Amino acid sequence: MLRSITAVPLLLAAPVPTYAQDIPERHLNIPERHLAAREDHSVHITLNPYLWVPVVSGTTALGPLTVPVRVTPGDFAAGFRIGGMGCLAVDDGSRFAFADAVVVDYRNGNFRPFFGQALTSKVRFGQFGVGVHKSVSVGGRAVEISPYVGVQHLRIGSLVTGNLITATGDGDWTSPLAGVSASVPLRHNLRLDTEASAAGFGAFDTDYRNAQIALEWDVARRVAIDAGYRWAKGRYASVTGLALDLHAGGPTVGLRYRFAVGGR
Repeated sequence: MLRSITAVPLLLAAPVPTYAQDIPERHLNIPERHLAAREDHSVHITLNPYLWVPVVSGTTALGPLTVPVRVTPGDFAAGFRIGGMGCLAVDDGSRFAFADAVVVDYRNGNFRPFFGQALTSKVRFGQFGVGVHKSVSVGGRAVEISPYVGVQHLRIGSLVTGNLITATGDGDWTSPLAGVSASVPLRHNLRLDTEASAAGFGAFDTDYRNAQIALEWDVARRVAIDAGYRWAKGRYASVTGLALDLHAGGPTVGLRYRFAVGGR
């Protein structure tokens, strides 16, 4: 991820304005999974491993040295060693908590975006938060809106070696996070999901925006698959260490496994 180039791209998504009017729950097509949780007082857990394959462009800097970069999925695959992306969510039908993480270890002896220098990088990205589910009507259609707040943390360690330069760069950023997701039922087993989030808001040396749209299809009682597109832009500043100013966009695909715990 060029650490900052290779892993950061895997972490971004931004807001979509929604205008809604509250109406009684009994008149809404509330998702069956949330109605069940409310009625039997159970807690539902969702495991969501996913893959985002973006093209990343922008600049990365090590102290006074700034380099324009463009990283393709092929560049990333050439040095990928170990890692993954996934989200864990816990909800009771009305409230939820979540943890979203990206872990990447990367090593490439001939990293094209850095003029063929060798690159070793480790990226650790996490988002943690809590939110509420709210059922509303938009244009006569039942929509579930889920605003949330939380914390975002990104840590990157990189080493570049070669004939042109040998340098190390570390970055560590923690900032507040806010976002909202919306789920629109299209059929009984098909939904349109959108999500937008932001972190840092220009303070804390961080300014992050992220937006995503996907179709989610229930293929079994507890299993769904989703596919869509994700866009993100992040600026992570540092005077002496690693600094990033990147934007990324590309397709996503994921698997969701949901099960209940407790209840009557």
